[in-house]
Amino acid sequence: MIPMALHVDNQAVLKQLADEASSLKAEHFDVRLKFFYDYARRGVVAAQYVRSELQLADLLTNSLTLLRSQSCASCYNSAK
Repeated sequence: MIPMALHVDNQAVLKQLADEASSLKAEHFDVRLKFFYDYARRGVVAAQYVRSELQLADLLTNSLTLLRSQSCASCYNSAK
C-alpha cells in the first residue's frame, strides 16, 4: 500500500509527530496525534514538510491576499 502524503507546513507539528511525544501545550489535540501515529505506524499516511507558500490547503482554510490566492490557485491547478 502506498501511504497517503500529508503535507504539513508546521515544523513543530512534524517534530511532534516524529517523536510521538506529547507536551503540555499539545494535550488539547493529543487524541488526534495518537490517531495519526497509529495510521503512520501502519503505513496509511506519511507526513511531509511543504513550504507555507506551497501549502494548497491555505486556499480553502485561510483568508489570503489576492496575490497569495492566485498563487495557491495556480499551484492547485498544476497539481491536478
